[in-house]
Amino acid sequence: MRRLIPGQERHDGMVRRIAHGLRDGGFNEVRADGVDGFELPDTIDGRVPDVTARGHRFHIYEVETEETLSSEETRLQWQAFSRFARHDDQAHFVIIVPQGVGLKAEAQKNYYQLSAEVREEDFAAE
Repeated sequence: MRRLIPGQERHDGMVRRIAHGLRDGGFNEVRADGVDGFELPDTIDGRVPDVTARGHRFHIYEVETEETLSSEETRLQWQAFSRFARHDDQAHFVIIVPQGVGLKAEAQKNYYQLSAEVREEDFAAE
């Protein structure tokens, strides 16, 4: 999703890194929102994840910056992807946030009672 907000470049860079890393790691059907060379992920409950891929499971990745973490759109996306993962034991929902923001994201995920894994990544690394 194209957001005209601070942190957009960091977000897009991380989406690219995840997509290329999954494809290079042997995952199948890697799709990424807004990344050249990748198809757009299928919608899940009307929302488009940042990256999806198939391995032994179906992986759903949503990248957040500190600026987007508390938005209403983020909550709605997380709820949709979490519902999908809860109803499909072969699905795994992963929230990627910048280093130092993991505890805040974990608290938010727990507050909304979502099924997801939170991972901190270095958004500056390329």
